Formats: sequence, C-alpha cells, structure tokens
Amino acid sequence: MLTDEQVLLTAIKQAEENDFVLSDYEYVIGSIENEFINMYSFAPYGTIIDKIHINELIFNKNWAKAFYGEECDTCNDEIKMCAHQDAWQYHLQQQVIADDPIDYIRQYLNK
Repeated sequence: MLTDEQVLLTAIKQAEENDFVLSDYEYVIGSIENEFINMYSFAPYGTIIDKIHINELIFNKNWAKAFYGEECDTCNDEIKMCAHQDAWQYHLQQQVIADDPIDYIRQYLNK
C-alpha cells in the first residue's frame, strides 16, 4: 500500500499529465514535510522555490478538474450534455467529507 506521501506525489503527477500546473515556476516536486509540499528549482543543487500546504492543493478546484476529470461517471458523457454535476465537483465534495481525504484520493490513482 502506498504511503500518504506517495499517494500525494502520484496524484500530483497524474493531474500534471492532464495539464495541471502547480506553480508558475519551473519546478520539480520534492518531499513533503510538515504538511507542505516542497518544490525545487531545476538549478544545480535544487533550492526550494516554493511550498504549498497539502490542503491548499487537494481542495483546489483546478487540481480536482485535472485529477478527477469533467466526464460524468454516471452517464459517461461530457458534462455539457449531462444533467449531473461535473465529476470533479462530485469527487471534491466527497473528498471534503471523507474521514481521510488522502484515502479518498488513493482510490482514484491511475483511473
């Protein structure tokens, strides 16, 4: 089973594959320390250029759109043609009320 840190790092990469950008800087995701995700520059010895709190990321609508997508899970149709809410909105709501939001995210890695 993946650790929480591995889940978060995998979820970030999955969202980035769908054009999510975590920072305006060119960065590489580093470690997660004290609930903050460290982003490093590409420069030699990679200095920390930015930090973001885990909650600021996982409850961000742009990240949720990239991670969960916009296609309705119920009718498998584009949301513009469906009466149901966007998939990302549904999953974000479920994630908010989950006992452990990272466990909720864990279910949707590479889906």
